[in-house]
Amino acid sequence: MYQKGWGVVKNEKEAVKCYKAAADQGYAGAQYNVGCMYLNGRGVDKDLEKAFQYYKAAAAQGHAGAQHNLGCMYQHGLGVIRDIVKAVDCLKKASEKEIKPAFDQLLRMCLEGTVKEIDPILNLDILEKAANLGNAVAKAKFAEEAYAYGYNLQMGKGVAQDLAQARRYYEKSDDHGYHLAPAALLFLLEAEKNVKNEPAIYRLYKRSFNQGYPGVFSKLIELSSNELVKKEDAVFLSCLLNHYAGLGYLPAIHKLNEMMLSSRSGASVTDPIFIKIEEEV
Repeated sequence: MYQKGWGVVKNEKEAVKCYKAAADQGYAGAQYNVGCMYLNGRGVDKDLEKAFQYYKAAAAQGHAGAQHNLGCMYQHGLGVIRDIVKAVDCLKKASEKEIKPAFDQLLRMCLEGTVKEIDPILNLDILEKAANLGNAVAKAKFAEEAYAYGYNLQMGKGVAQDLAQARRYYEKSDDHGYHLAPAALLFLLEAEKNVKNEPAIYRLYKRSFNQGYPGVFSKLIELSSNELVKKEDAVFLSCLLNHYAGLGYLPAIHKLNEMMLSSRSGASVTDPIFIKIEEEV
């Protein structure tokens, strides 16, 4: 009340006395308020070291605002020796409690490359969250960083090798448009030689085909035998097979015949069914 002048004459010195009395009793909110008064020199002489100590006491009790301010003081060396690791830890705790300035500060540090050296997972989490909120710079940065982390997991570079997690980060990178991610995903998926991967492999090859890389058509034709693939994309596959069969590509002719034979009741496997599709002029 003294600080705001509610019901009494505004008196910040008296406000500090009241806050201190409550802070001495262990109230985190009061400790935070005293820290703010010392930080800004309101009602007391400005004293960054005392501000730091009060914020530290409040932060230890989980006060989100104090955790944010403490992180900023660690980051900039205000009232304490500069410590980026502790700064990131404090800002992370505040961000987890939906303190937006803490998240924004962490994001800036992620974009600068500071957080990656301390906590690569936090770095990716912050960048991904910002990307999903529509931050274009964070989106591009996340796509690149997720790919790099996926590579490290794949190769066991600086982290324990984990191919499942490598795939997960390659997929995230691909989802955000990083140009190298599809090839990395294909390498992992094909190396597993698991028929369950074939629909995902097919979708990656189809995207490459649609982006102007016709050379992958042979892979699409090869994968067309997979029942899940056929069910997922029957119309496209039919057009693809007809087109390349019409050009005389034998694997396409064989696949098309197999598909048509399987749909004919009583058809013999030696009974070829093929209608050549003329190219458009």
